Order: sequence, then structure tokens, then C-alpha cells
Amino acid sequence: SKYEFHKNFKEFKFIPETYLIYNNINEVINKIDKINNFNEIYLLKKDCVEFSKGIYLIKNKKDLLKNVINDKRYVLQKIIPNPKLINNCKFDIRFYIIFTYDSNSYKLYLYYEGFIRKSNLNYSINFNNIVINSNNNNEYIVLDKKNNFYNIIINQVIHILKKSLNKINNILFNENHLKGYHLLGCDFILDNNDKLWFLEMNHYPTLYNNPNRKKNDQDLINIILVEIIEPLLENKKINSPKLFEII
Repeated sequence: SKYEFHKNFKEFKFIPETYLIYNNINEVINKIDKINNFNEIYLLKKDCVEFSKGIYLIKNKKDLLKNVINDKRYVLQKIIPNPKLINNCKFDIRFYIIFTYDSNSYKLYLYYEGFIRKSNLNYSINFNNIVINSNNNNEYIVLDKKNNFYNIIINQVIHILKKSLNKINNILFNENHLKGYHLLGCDFILDNNDKLWFLEMNHYPTLYNNPNRKKNDQDLINIILVEIIEPLLENKKINSPKLFEII
């Protein structure tokens, strides 16, 4: 649920300015008017929708009013005005976390291998450029862990995930859980000041949707099979050089 995600995380400084909409559209408009007279660009996201569907570019009050339906939940998020670009193209960053659980406990692991999803369009204020995943011709670049760019990102990713996920650990864990795991995709964007922003968490991340990522996606599946599932079944400690224990 995008709505519940931002309900828990919206006060953190690494979350873009966000408003929750549920039968309170006029109240939200008044708040935005007081802050910036609605002079910023926003994305409106339907709740519980994946694969970049149910997202609308909002440039003014009229755009917002025509796309909001009563008794439906939405997240309204201001776009980062100064995104870092690669060859004048916008990009976002994906990392995976693995949530493991049994009847007594749970843990969250960050998979160290991440990738960049780069638009093939020169950056401008339009839907297909801002919502990168709406394009089928994006370039996928596996992050090089030897590059200083990776160090800038990974330290912030760990800080963000530790701080945010520790806040909701009582929500994640349920003592009635059987033994198992779940894969989650975390999306970030970097601005021109190299600050990383946490955009959202996807509960059904897509694998194998680009040939450039095939090997890395297969490596992730192997990690899950050999270094997650087998230890869980055998009641052994999970220990992998490619996983960082967040919680």
C-alpha cells in the first residue's frame, strides 16, 4: 500500500514532500497553496497499484481534482526539482531487500547488487520522462561496486532502510507467520547534491524484464534459493557476503 507506506514514513527527511489523500482533497489543496501556491509539479499515485500504473502528472489544481475519486486512497508526491542526470537523462535506482520470517522472529536483508534504470529521453517535465518505468526503452545499468558513485549511494541506502524499517518493525512481524521470505524492491532517486530520496517500496518487483539484468537477476534468485531458503529450512543462520542485515 503506497498510502500506508507514506503514512509511516512521510516525516523522514529522505522522503519527498508527500500528501495523503482520502476524502480530504480540499484540505490538501489548501496546505499546498499555503506552502507554494501550487507552483510545483507532483505525481498522483493510486493506492495498491504496481508497474507504474495509476500514476498522473499533476501541474495544477485542475489536474488534481479531475483525477481524484471520493472514497479512494491516493498519494500526492512532489517531484524532485533537481534530479541528477546521466547524459541529460533522468534515472532512478533499485535495490532489493529480502524479508525472512518464522514463528519466532524476522529479519530484513539488503541485497548489495543494485542497478540504475535510465530514461532514453532528455529530461523535461512530461509524464514518460518523470515516471521512468512507464517507458519500455529504458537502459539498465548494473552498479559497479568499485566505483565511487556506488559508495555515495550504498551508505545512504543502508542509513535510509535502517531508519525507516526499524520504525515499522512491529507492523512487519506477526507471531502467526509460518516460515518463509518475501522479496521487496526499493526505489530511490539522487539529486544534484548527491542526496538520495526514498520514493517507494514495491511488493511484487519484476525480474528478468531486461537482458542487461539477466545475470544479476539470476544471481539474486540463486542467493534466495541457496543462502535464504536452505538455511531457513534447516534452522541455520543466514550468512552471505552479498547480503547486509538491516534488522
